[in-house]
Amino acid sequence: LTSLKSAGDLFLTCTIKEGRKLYRDLFEESKKKLGLNNEVTLKCMYKYAFILTLPTNSFDDDVEKEREQLLRTCLEKRTMLLGEAHIDTLETMHLLAETSLYAEDKESMLQDCFQRKKNSLGESHSSTLKTMRSLGLALYFQDKKVMALSTFQNCWELQRTKFGKNHPETLHTSHTFLQILQEVAKDNGEQEQHGEDLRRMYKECADRMQATNHVAADYAKRGFDSLTST
Repeated sequence: LTSLKSAGDLFLTCTIKEGRKLYRDLFEESKKKLGLNNEVTLKCMYKYAFILTLPTNSFDDDVEKEREQLLRTCLEKRTMLLGEAHIDTLETMHLLAETSLYAEDKESMLQDCFQRKKNSLGESHSSTLKTMRSLGLALYFQDKKVMALSTFQNCWELQRTKFGKNHPETLHTSHTFLQILQEVAKDNGEQEQHGEDLRRMYKECADRMQATNHVAADYAKRGFDSLTST
């Protein structure tokens, strides 16, 4: 764990390529000394797999396969050692699902992960909400916009209660919810009918984001401007 902390501090100063080597070496050393069925080794394995999810300038199929195999092994071992309801097991399942290259697998795995987190941690737990949001995106990219909209609305309402309406996570979810709502209204020929409500909600979201210096403030403002100009 001390080595993990030191690696984390060092990672802040290195490139992604250097970070991959750093965590790969740490994982291999821990596996050699402590074995694979060890909590510290599994933490190193998870961290190394996570580093492999970070974007680089080019797609590498071997890296994608290595990351998926690491996460599947980590999930199997953590389920065996910690149980399927443990937060570390559930976070491993989430990362495996979220980084899947196959849309249908992503959706089904995130749905499974969400239900397990909901049962183990509760629906309003921050980790459950993170998976709920990822599930909403997976549904959206499968062109299941109505289901995605319902998922984002539920997530947004829970985040407002848990974090408050000005929290960055709440604002991020509200912005995505409004984007999908706008698309669904347009698909149903109801954009003009709901235009005033959409403009009001977009403006409120944009104002809150700008007031809190949210990273997506400009995107929310553009969304409001696009509605105003139509």
